[in-house]
Amino acid sequence: MKPTWTFPRLPPLPLLPILMVAGVAGIALAGWTSLRSARQIIAAPAVAEPAKPAYAAFIAGAGLIEPLSENLAIGTPVSGVVHELACAVGDKVAAGAPLLRLDDRPQKQAVLQAEAQLALVRQRFNRLKALPRPETLPPAEARTLRAETALADAADQRDRAEKAAVTGAVSVEELARRRFAVLTAQALLAEAQADFIQLKAGTWAADLEVAAAEVAFAEAQVAAARVEVERQVITSPCAATVLRISIRPGEFAAAGGSATMILGDLTSMHVRVDLDEQDAWRLTPGAPGTATVRGNPSRSYVLDYVRVEPYVTPKKSLTGDSTERVDTRVLQVIYRIREPQGLFVGQQMDVQVQAQNQNLAIGKP
Repeated sequence: MKPTWTFPRLPPLPLLPILMVAGVAGIALAGWTSLRSARQIIAAPAVAEPAKPAYAAFIAGAGLIEPLSENLAIGTPVSGVVHELACAVGDKVAAGAPLLRLDDRPQKQAVLQAEAQLALVRQRFNRLKALPRPETLPPAEARTLRAETALADAADQRDRAEKAAVTGAVSVEELARRRFAVLTAQALLAEAQADFIQLKAGTWAADLEVAAAEVAFAEAQVAAARVEVERQVITSPCAATVLRISIRPGEFAAAGGSATMILGDLTSMHVRVDLDEQDAWRLTPGAPGTATVRGNPSRSYVLDYVRVEPYVTPKKSLTGDSTERVDTRVLQVIYRIREPQGLFVGQQMDVQVQAQNQNLAIGKP
């Protein structure tokens, strides 16, 4: 019989010390791997060097380029559908030049109706002024003559009756009837004469005044209708360049809504600088300034002081810096860019304004 070999059974090891050793080894391996990776990372070069100080003491601020006339947001005084655009982005327009035209068919129809009403009241007024008509005078004169003849006949009949009444040939009743007939004929004659005088005098002056007022009112209605047609054409308030068009033909333009166009006078460019309210006391009106464009601090522009807007406003122009404060107010200063070649309206700039106190540390309030 072959002998059988058996391994001796070892006593069981404790589990907790083994797990602790394995954990420490894993942590050490992870730390060594991270340290090795960190040593291999090379810092990326800066995209753009920061702007160098232009003055011994300065106030730094963010600037926004705007045209000489500032941004002119063109709206519409009335609501309507845009029928036609009379300009394109980049076009130079003169003062009063049309920019766009709304659908004006209803307004033109209102003009035609007002003009027709004006023609009607003018004809009425002219007719009243032309009275009396020449052909109406002879019949009126003939009626007067007939009334005179009837009065003469009634008077003759009355006289005969009075003579006959003396002899008793005519009764008292017949004599009274003849006398009343004379009075009636006199009244008819007076009426015919008054009608003839009135007809011959023409239209009453008060009626002419009323007719003239109606003509003036109709003329005002025509003028108002034509103004409504003119309001459908939006014109440029000044000589400027079209910077942006945010509407197209066929779209609806609401009165008082968002701007349909933005214009600006590009004969000169300004930069609106926001200076922190804490640095406002350091600003001297007329102080020179220097600006650089974002991303290219090597390109600097000389700024000429224009004005300061003395009302401190809440900060609205944000640079996007993570350390930027938004719960602050700024003093806005306007500078003219001396040579604005290569700049665009709405572009941001980093501005340095010479500070009031030259003894202050650079960039420190």
